[in-house]
Amino acid sequence: MKRRKFEYDFIVFLFAYLIQIDFSLDRSLWSSWKELQEYYRTVIPPRKVADYLQLYSNLEQVEAQDFTVKEISALKKIELSIIRLFSVNIYLSVDEVSYCIKQLLTFQEYLASRSEVDKFEIENLRAKVSLFAHNILKYKISRRDQKKCFRIEHFLSNNMLEVIKIEDFTKTLKM
Repeated sequence: MKRRKFEYDFIVFLFAYLIQIDFSLDRSLWSSWKELQEYYRTVIPPRKVADYLQLYSNLEQVEAQDFTVKEISALKKIELSIIRLFSVNIYLSVDEVSYCIKQLLTFQEYLASRSEVDKFEIENLRAKVSLFAHNILKYKISRRDQKKCFRIEHFLSNNMLEVIKIEDFTKTLKM
C-alpha cells in the first residue's frame, strides 16, 4: 500500500474543512441550494482544497475506484489514539487521498450546477465526507484540535456560538 506523508497542520485543516462541508450540507437541507452556493463563494472552494491535496501528495491521477471508508471498531479507535500519541509523522494511503479528492470534486460539481441537487445525493455525499473525516482523519489529530475543528464556521451556523473561520486553519499553510 502506497502512503503519502502529510504535515500535521494540513491534516487539521483538512479535517476542519471536511467537518465544515458535513455541517453545511446538513444545514442545506433546511434551506435553499442557492444559499449554500452563495455561501461557498465566500469561503475556500472545494476545488482549491482538492488541487492542493493532489499537489501536496504528488498524485498524478485520482484513482479511488474501489475504495470505501468503513466503520472502525472501538478497539481500532483506541489503537489509533495511542499511535497518535507517539507518532510524529502522519500518513494517508494513496487510496484515501484519492477518495478525499473525489468527494471534494463531487461537492464542487454540485456547487457549480445551475439546478437544485437531489437531496438524496446531498445526503449521500455528506455521509461519505463525514465517514472519511471521522474514521480516517479524526484519530490522526489531538483531541484539542478536534474540539477546535468542531467549532468551525459553516453554512447557517448559529450566530450566538463562538465559531472559528476556516481561514484560521490555513495560516501556517501555503494555500
